[in-house]
Amino acid sequence: MKTFIYFYRTFLSTGIQTVLPQLFIMAYVPLHRSELLPLCLLLASISSIGGIAASRHLSRYFYGGPVDGRAAIGIGLSALVGAGVISMFLTHDWPIYFIAVALVSGLLELLFNMLDHRYVEELSGIEFKAHASRVTVVQLIALTAAPFYFTFTVDMVWLQVLLAAGGSAMLVALMLSSASAAKQGQTVLAMDTADRPARAASGANRLRTRDFAFLLYALAVYVAVFIFSSHLIYILHDYYGMTGATWKGGLLLGIGNLVAVAVVLGCFRVKSAQMVRKSHAKAVVSSTALPARTHAAVVACLLASAVLLYGRWLTGFAFILALACLVGGAFGIFQLLAREYASRRAVGEGAGIVLTSYNNLKNIASLVGFSSALALASASSRLHIEYVRLVILAVIVCILAACMALAVIPALGIPQEEEKQ
Repeated sequence: MKTFIYFYRTFLSTGIQTVLPQLFIMAYVPLHRSELLPLCLLLASISSIGGIAASRHLSRYFYGGPVDGRAAIGIGLSALVGAGVISMFLTHDWPIYFIAVALVSGLLELLFNMLDHRYVEELSGIEFKAHASRVTVVQLIALTAAPFYFTFTVDMVWLQVLLAAGGSAMLVALMLSSASAAKQGQTVLAMDTADRPARAASGANRLRTRDFAFLLYALAVYVAVFIFSSHLIYILHDYYGMTGATWKGGLLLGIGNLVAVAVVLGCFRVKSAQMVRKSHAKAVVSSTALPARTHAAVVACLLASAVLLYGRWLTGFAFILALACLVGGAFGIFQLLAREYASRRAVGEGAGIVLTSYNNLKNIASLVGFSSALALASASSRLHIEYVRLVILAVIVCILAACMALAVIPALGIPQEEEKQ
């Protein structure tokens, strides 16, 4: 039941970031799509970032205030999410639609970050890896399913009403369940150190230099993947000259996500078996190390894929499919390890702000990717260079930035965990 918030948040946010605004604008304001679509996506991203920021303050009252107040907040916020989703499918006016999109985006991130911290705080032992694996898998499944679902059901308003009502009911249950575990007058989240004088005095809940390096590394990877996935159809059509680029692009993204799910499940099974055999569960909790070899392999796979894509030495669909599988597997491992590291820092060292910042990276990456697309379009027209060529070069630059951040990590004192066979 706890994994529902991870699925629902990713499912709705993926729909908002991909097909839903495009379908609405094409249906009701097609003549202004070039201006309105970027505006809608920009509002959604800004609202999402604001929701994450607001969650840190709201959690103090929700988990530390009166019980009646917690119930009212949980029910009210969940109902607003449902109302926003329903409004998105009922309205034909773009200002109302944009307000609904911003409302849903912000509130989803707010509720997600509050519940995520609550659940991470409860983890211990091998549960860290199990939780990270479950979260990564359900998010990847939601990421794969959302575009297909909304594309084929966008006109079925009754189905979207059921989705909104069921989702809101589940959110209410999760919020009330998490609130009931918190004693009145206390805050149980690592993200809020107001009632944790020892951690607050030691400055544990703040971003250190090593955290900035980790977040920069993760942000660079997310931006690279965002730019690549949002331009994949253009790359296939304009750069590789493929016919049927639309359905091929969707197929490649779907297969890449499925490979990521399979790789994450495989990694979890292997690691779980190793920890059970070697009785390393306790060591896992206390360690906040970054597995150096695995992260190096991830960025190497991403960089090699981008360079091969740019080189165009092979132009067949099978070649692009192989690259999509390689990127999907590498990205799945990256998400698994990055979330695990952020969760460990939040609980093992009381640095909940690391988890909050990590949860916000995808929203920031979308803003950076959106801004980069505008800059690349302007540079393409001025320099007379093919736009998609600049897009692939931008992906390569982002991955190189991730490599640089990862290389700096040992110098910043972050322990480098060497995987044992």
